[in-house]
Amino acid sequence: MGSTPSRLLFRSLRDPLVIHNSMSIIHAFPCFTRYFVLFAVSYLHLPKLLLMSLLALLFFSPLAIFNATVCNCDGAAKLGFLEFTEEDCSFEAAPTLPVPITYAIYSTLPEVKRFAGYTCSMWVATTTVYKDFMQWDQVAYGRKPIEVDAATCRRMRESRQCRGKAMDITGLNSFALKCHPFVETSWLRTATEKMTNCRLEKVALQSECPNCTISSPLGDIPGAIKGTFKHKLLTLVWDDSWKEAKPCELRVIEKGMGVKYSTEKDNTFRIRDPIIQLEFIYSMINSSVCGGGNLTT
Repeated sequence: MGSTPSRLLFRSLRDPLVIHNSMSIIHAFPCFTRYFVLFAVSYLHLPKLLLMSLLALLFFSPLAIFNATVCNCDGAAKLGFLEFTEEDCSFEAAPTLPVPITYAIYSTLPEVKRFAGYTCSMWVATTTVYKDFMQWDQVAYGRKPIEVDAATCRRMRESRQCRGKAMDITGLNSFALKCHPFVETSWLRTATEKMTNCRLEKVALQSECPNCTISSPLGDIPGAIKGTFKHKLLTLVWDDSWKEAKPCELRVIEKGMGVKYSTEKDNTFRIRDPIIQLEFIYSMINSSVCGGGNLTT
């Protein structure tokens, strides 16, 4: 005799052993829950309001099925936050212990030379006066920059004079002669006077070699230029006496105490200085420097 939801319901109420298989009954018969509620209304005589609420909840709430996936994470690989692919950054610790050493870093590049230069500028100051009908003076001032040649700028540098007059000290390294001409005129007439003013300022220049670029407040100057440079009616002059050909020489740019580590290569080592946070690669290669004897670099 076949099993129907109604017969299974009666068996579950009479036989306690069938109650344990209630979940399998629900999955086998999706409408079993509804039969059970209808039976509870008629057989158990529960409050109608409570049973009607339960009935509405069961009719409008579909059954949910949950799937759980279980994995074994005993052999999980531990990855770091950053992954380095370069060989220099992903080296392994050498089996030999690090050795404290004293190191020195030399350079054959010429030392940066700093020397003085002078900027010169000149302009024409104009004063215009008009005397109106009421004898009032209407004064207007003007300024027009003019070009300065290298010879005039060098004379200003040597004499500190402009138009034969001594320039005033306007700063720590600057001199200037700045004034406007005094003008008188008559009734309903206009008069104009002009006067040349000058400014001289000492600036710092630097370069690494005689033919290298010169750094200046006016910008980079090609090393081939000799002694003078012009930029927007501003003239810069300097002396080329510092450009002296010097033989190659070694300069110490850094030295201190460090720790030497071995690498995968027999003739390459890694040196670290924890005090100044410096690290570099050291290779055992003999080379000639500045025409002298062989050095290990």
